[in-house]
Amino acid sequence: MASTDQIAELDRKIASAPRNVSLLYQRAVALKDAGRNHEAVDDLIKLLGQEPDHPSANALIFDITGKAYNPEEVKRGLAVFTVAEVPKTTFADVAGMEDLKEELRKSIVYPLQHPELSLEYGVKGGGGVLLYGPPGCGKTYIVKATAGEAKVNFIEVSTGDLVDMYAGNTEKNVHNVFELGRRRAPALMFFDEMDSLGGKRETLASGSPQYRQAVNALLTEMDGISSSNENILIVGATNSPWLIDTALKRSGRFGKVIYVPPPDEQARADLFRQYLKGKPVGEDVNFEELATATELFSAADIAAVSMEAAKIPWEEALKTGKKRAISTEDIIFCAKKTIPTIPEWFNNAVKYGWAGQVTSF
Repeated sequence: MASTDQIAELDRKIASAPRNVSLLYQRAVALKDAGRNHEAVDDLIKLLGQEPDHPSANALIFDITGKAYNPEEVKRGLAVFTVAEVPKTTFADVAGMEDLKEELRKSIVYPLQHPELSLEYGVKGGGGVLLYGPPGCGKTYIVKATAGEAKVNFIEVSTGDLVDMYAGNTEKNVHNVFELGRRRAPALMFFDEMDSLGGKRETLASGSPQYRQAVNALLTEMDGISSSNENILIVGATNSPWLIDTALKRSGRFGKVIYVPPPDEQARADLFRQYLKGKPVGEDVNFEELATATELFSAADIAAVSMEAAKIPWEEALKTGKKRAISTEDIIFCAKKTIPTIPEWFNNAVKYGWAGQVTSF
């Protein structure tokens, strides 16, 4: 494995010769060896932009991305160079949500960790799962932790990676990213903000045909998930499940729909500990009291409160030169000034008929 010193030496050389093909290739190899695949791909793209037929660079970029280099697709920003890696994050890093973790273990992790037993009972290690719930409650984080727990490659896909104004490119992009998943299997492919990518086709504006094309392409690619595409796990996340095209939620596509709740009281206490870690926190800070005072706060809300609370003694120290620890009172004060984001989401859940499918109000 390449050492940090080797990479640093190559950094210094490239700083004075940024277009040196040989140095770019050497650093790409070193970065790949160090597990820094995203940076390796960046170097290879720069190299191939100058020398498209470089055989070693072409072979290396295929090895990392599972796709051949295509300068036109890179130019248009298509999802060809999405890098698949096993995340280091696992369920141990996720505060609370024990019921959800167990549901994800049964839906995703166990079939991959126990393939022979799963095969005997007809449980396949692939499929589609749609996660929904209030914003800021850690859907993206827990999906990444699921991939780390299952020890599978993680491929994160955004709407911008796929939707293209040029005719035919959207469908091609969707196919490309599914092909990457097949080549990197076992893999977890994560589609965030599914409501923007897989919205109901009848409500999509006639002036945005590329979005209808994206839904149609997803339907086509996902039809094989329950059969030929085993060990490709498709996970979508949305704050607005009522906007998702009905066809995407049937069996064989996103056949399993799982609610991601806001953090419970224990999880909120753990989140405060996590977000205040490393800061000068008073020994008498009562995390249980903080959890009680922040009912219906999302993880994102708690992160914001923690940041604002830290600013109070920081500003005092700037003015007086005297430092003090963050207190319970600082945090409660900031929590009272914060409007939690979750109640508005629950109101929409009621409005669109999803009230019976959520467990916390």
